[in-house]
Amino acid sequence: MTLSLFLASATQRLADAGIPAAEARTEARILVQHALGLTREQLILRSDSPVDGGQGALLEPLLIRRANREPLAYILGERGFYGLSFQVTPAVLIPRPETEHLLEAVLAFSPPPAALPPPAALPPPAALPPPARLGSPPPPASRRGAASPPSPPSQRGTSDQPEGGTEWCEVGGGKKRGALLDIGTGSGCIAVTLAKLLPEVQVWATDISEAALDVARENAVRHGVSVEFRRGDLLAPLPPELCFEVIVSNPPYIAPAEAPTLEPEVRDFEPHTALFDPSLGGDGLTLYRRLAAEAPARLVAGGLLAVEVGQGQAEAVAQLWREAGLAEVAITLDLAGIGRVVSGRKP
Repeated sequence: MTLSLFLASATQRLADAGIPAAEARTEARILVQHALGLTREQLILRSDSPVDGGQGALLEPLLIRRANREPLAYILGERGFYGLSFQVTPAVLIPRPETEHLLEAVLAFSPPPAALPPPAALPPPAALPPPARLGSPPPPASRRGAASPPSPPSQRGTSDQPEGGTEWCEVGGGKKRGALLDIGTGSGCIAVTLAKLLPEVQVWATDISEAALDVARENAVRHGVSVEFRRGDLLAPLPPELCFEVIVSNPPYIAPAEAPTLEPEVRDFEPHTALFDPSLGGDGLTLYRRLAAEAPARLVAGGLLAVEVGQGQAEAVAQLWREAGLAEVAITLDLAGIGRVVSGRKP
């Protein structure tokens, strides 16, 4: 069998398992490349080359796993996010493109001084923008979404000396400008990416799962960043005196009643603690209510609270933010026109 026929056979097996045709073609190609150690160009150039039994044996277990609807990211152990590659295991939610809108809401609030390239074109680590300070003026508008980013208050400048003592946080005997918290960090894709892009900012991250934190720590090491990871529920594991300039979260927001409607890749493989509202019979908003009640007290004046939300939840979460006393509440749309990020600032 030639390599092209081998690929066609793999594609058909995935399609027969219920994977949409276009997705089956792409994923079969990726699995063949992964199993045989080929680049895409090599796959094309060697399309007429014969495939032996040993090569077929390398691919077979991968095809079985994907035909059983195990997500491709878990099979490969990798997932791209904002131009970086992250380790993923079944202990963590697979990073999704929609979550990049949440990251960009933070970058709009505290942008790197240089223009940020699109995710697919992020420069290598040595060429990343110089350190940014939380509270720097945002660009005129976010590169994505429908809402203009909130502007930091005028009294919070970018000088090297803090004005009120709240902009410096002590970490390991040293000091960094500003503090940012990622609640429910999972793989660490948000926290690690922000630590990479904003190296002068101290990034903290919490999660209830030690297995997830192990993955997040590995990703921090992989990308050469320092993140303070803590295990616990929301803000509970953090020093009580510590306040933040940014709190960001992508909490579990799927109502348990919606489980039967989910694709098997999600329902049967991704961690339910990262997917579903933790309350029995919950409506998907339980953790947003808790964040609205708990997070503002841990923000400095002018600080940002930004969260990812599910389809149809944006207005309800925005109202929770308003009732919590947050100002400049904004909803950012994703590329499909769905409200995806809700943000607000502490007055």
